[in-house]
Amino acid sequence: MTIRWTLAAEDIRQTSWYFNTGGGADEEDTVEAAFDQAWIAIDGYFPNELIVDEYRWYFSSSLVPRGSPWGEADRVIDRNEGGQGVENMLPPQCSIVLSYPRPTPHKRHPGRNYLPSPTVAVLTAAGRIADSVCDAIANAYETALEACVAVGYQPVTIARVQAVDAALIIPTLLVDNVVDTQRRRGYEDYSYAATRTLTTVP
Repeated sequence: MTIRWTLAAEDIRQTSWYFNTGGGADEEDTVEAAFDQAWIAIDGYFPNELIVDEYRWYFSSSLVPRGSPWGEADRVIDRNEGGQGVENMLPPQCSIVLSYPRPTPHKRHPGRNYLPSPTVAVLTAAGRIADSVCDAIANAYETALEACVAVGYQPVTIARVQAVDAALIIPTLLVDNVVDTQRRRGYEDYSYAATRTLTTVP
């Protein structure tokens, strides 16, 4: 399931959770409701112009390797739930990250989800995410993922382990106090650019 946020024209954030349902579960509504509640629990940390606007589902009876194309979504659910924060947003490539550490033998394959850029209010004077914010986000997504397990949707991460694609069960959720960055610039289109023409060598 991919959750998509929009911030401004053509500026989109998204992150995906993977589930092993064993082929028998049919509880997408329940999973979506769990993630709705997770967002409501933390939306005060995100700017009000940031909108959860869509859930997309991709179903497969076999493991799809990480990075492989999924094709057209099998289920698309519209949402329109904005953040509640009124403070300025951190730069748009910033992120709060959920990671899933695991012990040996797969500790090198933690998996992670990137949440969009929060407001400046989440930071301490030292520039770290406040402990209370980490706790609230961890609690919100623990509750959501436990609700998924309860209806047969086991959260997993997709990893390539010793040249074999695998779905690894998520044993632990971690939210630390370091602001991370997403692997893209941020805004698709700049609103201002300073340009100068340089002198060329004769």
